[in-house]
Amino acid sequence: MKKTLIGLLVFTLFSCLAPINSSLAAVDLTPGDLVKTAGNSTVYYYGYDGNRHAFPLEKVFYSWYAGFDSVRTISANDLAALPLGKSILMKPGTYLLKLVTDPKVYAVEPEGKLRYISSPSQASQLYGGSWESLIVDLPDSFYGDYQDGGALELNRHPTGTVFRWQGEPDNYYYLVNGYARKFVSSAYWHSYHFNPRFIKDLAYQNFHYRGGDSITQYQVALGDTAQTLIGAEAKTLINYAKGGSGGDGLWGTYYSGKDLTNRAFERLDGQVNFDWASGSPGSGLGSDNFSVRWEGQVNVNSDSTVTFFVQSDDGARLYLDGSLVIDSWQNYQPKVNGWHQGSVYLTSGSHDIKLEYFEVTGGAYVKLCWNKQGELIPQGNLFSR
Repeated sequence: MKKTLIGLLVFTLFSCLAPINSSLAAVDLTPGDLVKTAGNSTVYYYGYDGNRHAFPLEKVFYSWYAGFDSVRTISANDLAALPLGKSILMKPGTYLLKLVTDPKVYAVEPEGKLRYISSPSQASQLYGGSWESLIVDLPDSFYGDYQDGGALELNRHPTGTVFRWQGEPDNYYYLVNGYARKFVSSAYWHSYHFNPRFIKDLAYQNFHYRGGDSITQYQVALGDTAQTLIGAEAKTLINYAKGGSGGDGLWGTYYSGKDLTNRAFERLDGQVNFDWASGSPGSGLGSDNFSVRWEGQVNVNSDSTVTFFVQSDDGARLYLDGSLVIDSWQNYQPKVNGWHQGSVYLTSGSHDIKLEYFEVTGGAYVKLCWNKQGELIPQGNLFSR
């Protein structure tokens, strides 16, 4: 009697499992597919990890996709055969999040990093006057899926933002830590199914994003809605590491206007040590009425008070970690102005540095030094990324 009962239980168990195994073999899914079942509105993303990932909110879905045309309807058995993975997070650079019990408003970066926006004026600068329409109330129960990333830098959109420069309607850029990575082909651009609603049109004079490595081929991690591949492809997707043991210089953005407007070109400058006399810095610029912004990081070898020196014709100003250290933003007669200096206490390691310069007429030169007049900051201590 006992053997008969055991046999019946085994038969019953395999009878229940058989339809699931059969349906699993029948369904043909490719990572990136969207699926649902008949009579159920929940949509799932079939990930590269072999799991199905649910969209917890409708607006989370719309942050990734413009519509439901590509959603496949499969049987309940087919769906049940797919392991359940983590929920889909809000797409970086799209909606803003606010927790029900937290007054802060957050921008979202890859892997659910939340960057809080410090003030309504910052939100308006980044997202326009209707920025509040982008806020999505996130139930507290979902907060554990995200991670705290601190405050969002002033005048910088979050990583993951897709934008176009005004005047370049056919060129799309993907922002990574302040670097604009250009999609070199519309084929790559369309492969990432960006919702057109969230593409921003930005003005050069308002945002200063340096050129990053172009996106020259399809990068799977960038198109993975579940974001399970970002860790594996981080060095490919987010390519901004300094590399090597020495620096490469500062990234210079050259403008045909003397007030840092009308970008002409960009390039990497090993040091800021230029005497153009009555010549031009480069193609597309004249010998007068131009400006330059150099940006990057400076590496300090030990905790100390560092004195920086700038000599320029015409004006210049220097920022360290966002604070104005030298302000000589005014016209000069050629070769009559002396050195301008400023001191700041810096800890050992890397610090943000930005030098802005303009030329009106006559001779043109600019030098950036430290420790003493004429001692140029070595290229090895300057990093463009």
